[in-house]
Amino acid sequence: MPRNFFEFGIIVFLITFPTLGICKNIPTQERSQEKKASITFGVLYRHDIEAEKQKYQKLQDYLNQKGFTVKLEYFKDPKDIENLIDKMKSGDIDVAGELAPFDYLRFKKVVKPFARSVWNGRDFYYSVIVAKKNENIQTISDLEGKTIALSNPESTSGFIYPRSMIYEKNFDLKAKGISQRGKGENVVFYKYYGNYKNVLRAIIEGEESDIVAGSLPEFFFKEALRNNVDIANSLIILSDGRSKPIKNGVFVYRKDFFDGTVERFTAVLINLTENPPPHFFEDWKGFQGWLTWEDGDYDGLVRAMNTPSPTEKAILWYLIIVGIVVLFLSSLFVLKLMRKGER
Repeated sequence: MPRNFFEFGIIVFLITFPTLGICKNIPTQERSQEKKASITFGVLYRHDIEAEKQKYQKLQDYLNQKGFTVKLEYFKDPKDIENLIDKMKSGDIDVAGELAPFDYLRFKKVVKPFARSVWNGRDFYYSVIVAKKNENIQTISDLEGKTIALSNPESTSGFIYPRSMIYEKNFDLKAKGISQRGKGENVVFYKYYGNYKNVLRAIIEGEESDIVAGSLPEFFFKEALRNNVDIANSLIILSDGRSKPIKNGVFVYRKDFFDGTVERFTAVLINLTENPPPHFFEDWKGFQGWLTWEDGDYDGLVRAMNTPSPTEKAILWYLIIVGIVVLFLSSLFVLKLMRKGER
């Protein structure tokens, strides 16, 4: 038995010290499991869901090793995107991607961006406008009064950017109606074709003789050229879009999700991009990882969306001139009243 308090303290220290050492040396895996962050990841896919599941299973395993418990849910793009956003609003989905640029701008009140994608070594792409060679079209200005093929109004490279390019050439862009014959001054007509494949088919196959040109993302056009060399002989590029690069799609998180978890998650994805395990991305068909989001990444897209048409510019100038005239006449009237009052 210890004879005093001091001896008792020494005995307690000698007993507990080895225990402290054991606690300190608890395997890292057991301790990390207590700190693992749970994330539900909404994966947007376009084509083969089984191939997508194989890719993201690999990512899920990697994230699990890095301290995250990740649950994956899959959503067809664009059919299920509204459902995905609703689930983010309700808190059922924490992070999601890859959203197209326009979709992010639609839902930016609900979500915050944390990363963008890298494809084939680039974080951007271009919108190209191509035309039939046999139509004697050399520039965008030669499209006046003619009809072009576009994909859909929510497509960045298939509608928004070509529209801004046409507006900047001082042409209006109008949907081709049944009663219109495709003739008009300072107007380019268009028809919707749903997707890029249909746009290209409308141009090169000529099923509708009034289609002389169309707009596509440059990566899709290059792939088409690789698969069919005859396309290069039948089409001419009117604008390669290089003056207006479009930043790649975005990965987002719901606004009430813990920022600290997002920062850790982003850091792990960036590290995976910069130091991937051997062959990690080889079956991702060009996708090479993530890049940290920066404020202003979509400023160019916002400018393209807000490019005024010639008609809008004319109306604006008309209103400015009318305002100046009204202001001038009002000033004269007030001055006249003042002079009258002085008498």
